[in-house]
Amino acid sequence: MKGLKQLEFLEKFYAGDIGLRHGLVGYRDGDISGLLENVVYLELRTRGYTVHVGKIDDLKIDFIAERQGERLYIQLAYLLPDVRTIDR
Repeated sequence: MKGLKQLEFLEKFYAGDIGLRHGLVGYRDGDISGLLENVVYLELRTRGYTVHVGKIDDLKIDFIAERQGERLYIQLAYLLPDVRTIDR
């Protein structure tokens, strides 16, 4: 992360089972980004990471994953149509 700005943790909820999510709220074919985010969250938790969602100012960080002193910053994107998003 660049600079010395304060990281703010946010709260989000993820489904433990994608099939149950589809059963409760219905399948939404336009929500591929949300499904991708859910799958990555579950995989990080399976691998033993503590997972947070955060932001600095208006810039959202999809995941901050921590395990045994290791910290990963993960930004997910199904598509990257904007160079500014890539640079961020």
